[in-house]
Amino acid sequence: MSDDHRDDDDGMEESDPFLFGLFEHLFDDDYPLSEEVIQFRKDFTVKQLGDYLAEYKHYDLYAGEDAIHKWIMDKYSWLPQQIKELSWSELDFILRDNEINEAIQLGHKNYRSE
Repeated sequence: MSDDHRDDDDGMEESDPFLFGLFEHLFDDDYPLSEEVIQFRKDFTVKQLGDYLAEYKHYDLYAGEDAIHKWIMDKYSWLPQQIKELSWSELDFILRDNEINEAIQLGHKNYRSE
């Protein structure tokens, strides 16, 4: 993968390789992808993150993107309309929160194939 579009100061630590990899593979310069594939990867990533977050935060009524929206509303007191207007890069930045990393670690622990 090309590293020229990431700097070491983006808030992502090497101790969180899964989260870093999720976002890094979306913008891999070595393998140009169609817009449809890129959109599928973004949607899948957001859904998976939301599912992990819903379990971590015990959001029984939320999953996928809705769980992410609920978390952002709770954490930042934003309105749903404000959250829906976020660009992908803004959402990417917000999801680099330590609590998201903890949710992902819990999700991997619970769903790891043995």
